Amino acid sequence: MHIRTALIDVRKERRDECRRLYRDEILPAMREYTGNLFAHCMEPIEPGAPWLVMGGWVDRGASDKYGASAIRNKFASLVKPMLERDAIYRQYQAIE
Repeated sequence: MHIRTALIDVRKERRDECRRLYRDEILPAMREYTGNLFAHCMEPIEPGAPWLVMGGWVDRGASDKYGASAIRNKFASLVKPMLERDAIYRQYQAIE
């Protein structure tokens, strides 16, 4: 299993719009992408903390394919104007 994460600081005035974008477009598309195991966008409980976006993939190849895809780049360009600063991206692999 391979996990991709993004920490995003969403502008206060754009939070409702960002929630709709993730709920209605981004997460459904990620979940339908070949090799996806799960996709979630998590809002923080602590005020001021960043949101956590994460997707689980069957392996690194599937994760990298999504990461280089036109659909992922489209979504990143739609979210970017809603952010206070650039997203912080990380990838993780299972210890087996």
